[in-house]
Amino acid sequence: MEHSDILNLTNKYKVFNFDKFIFNKDTQELELYYSLDDKIYFKEILTFEDKINFSKINDDYLNIILKNMHLAFGISYYKTYCPKNCALPFYTLTKSETSFWNEFYKNGLGEFCFRNNIDPNQIIKFPYDETKSPTSFNVNLTSRSLLPIGGGKDSILSANILKKLGKSITTCVMNTQPLIEECITIFELPSIHIRRTLSPNIFELNKLDALNGHVPITGCISFLLVLLSYLYDFSDIVLSLENSASEEQAYIGDFKVNHQYSKSIDFENLFINHLKENISPSFNYYSILRPLNELLITKLFTSNKLDCKKHYESFSSCNKNFRIGNPLKERWCGICPKCAFVYLLFAPFLNDTELNTIFDGNFLEKDELTNTYLELLGLKEHRPFECVGSLEETIASFYLLYKQERFLKTTPIEEFIKNIVNKKSEDELKTLTQNVLTIKENHFIKDNDIIKFLRELVK
Repeated sequence: MEHSDILNLTNKYKVFNFDKFIFNKDTQELELYYSLDDKIYFKEILTFEDKINFSKINDDYLNIILKNMHLAFGISYYKTYCPKNCALPFYTLTKSETSFWNEFYKNGLGEFCFRNNIDPNQIIKFPYDETKSPTSFNVNLTSRSLLPIGGGKDSILSANILKKLGKSITTCVMNTQPLIEECITIFELPSIHIRRTLSPNIFELNKLDALNGHVPITGCISFLLVLLSYLYDFSDIVLSLENSASEEQAYIGDFKVNHQYSKSIDFENLFINHLKENISPSFNYYSILRPLNELLITKLFTSNKLDCKKHYESFSSCNKNFRIGNPLKERWCGICPKCAFVYLLFAPFLNDTELNTIFDGNFLEKDELTNTYLELLGLKEHRPFECVGSLEETIASFYLLYKQERFLKTTPIEEFIKNIVNKKSEDELKTLTQNVLTIKENHFIKDNDIIKFLRELVK
């Protein structure tokens, strides 16, 4: 789309309104209302399918969390036309809250801006009340962990680590799929289910002229997890976000564009501070896999140290399985960057028979993935806008295969030899790979038993 067309669309409406939210305790439904210039109205519904004990819920505390839910989930509707202004008729914000939401919208829509040729500085700035000071609440929560499950290797590894440590765990899932339910069944753990129903007219607008693109869904789900932790009484919110999610894929000027922004350690830090200052310090929010990167996670997943191998024929990391209204019939599409990268991660640690059990074919031999592997290796304009690991992890994975003398006749390996092996020393590649397979210290895990256990696993 031409820049002039984008400009016309972003000027089509003047104000995005965060109209109101309503929590119906009888139906256990949260209704989120938004509008554009009082001309287009949106209504999203989140349904909580497991019974809530409202006798233990303080409505004032609940409303603080619901306000944040309203602001977070509004990003899906704001991006339709990206007006320059927003209005908050239902509540006001402090300066501290505004600082967080400005960052969340600007950085969370970074890839969206890149793809739609929008200046990130044009993304809305939230108004605040100068007379208001930050407020938060304290609440006694039962010491147990809430773990979101997405059906991929990361959350499976997290569940197995927590089980090994003897933690009390309940899984949760939004808009479940058969693939996810199969994972939960294997865990033999209790689960909480939420159903998200998007405003129907957003699909109609997408067919007309609305802007579309990636939103920071992990950030939105983080607020949902805070709400679930309060409603169902959990002290710990445990995510499965790894170290390499913090790497940018492109730039707009000097602005970093990261497809995984709301999975990054920068966002985790921002969210934890916002949680403490503007919601409640009672929730312990952290990513249990933050000290690890994708390659190290895969090494542990395929090892005999944890009970993950029983998931080989049920897990999937292909995002096409989780598309709204049109999931895959197979576990792996075999043509997307995520499939290409995950195959590359597993290949050094499994034999050909085991690889075929999971992936049903050699993705390195697929002509349609050759360009994707070159993008992953940093040999194209930018790396894929997908939840894939870092450039260093990609190089390390290829290097391990190269040293094993496997798949040497495939085009991706040939290009790796030509562009990487022939231009770097053996010591450089060996050191890079060792570094990738080393546990990192930048994380927000407070429990020393978890860190000790991770270090033992990595040995």
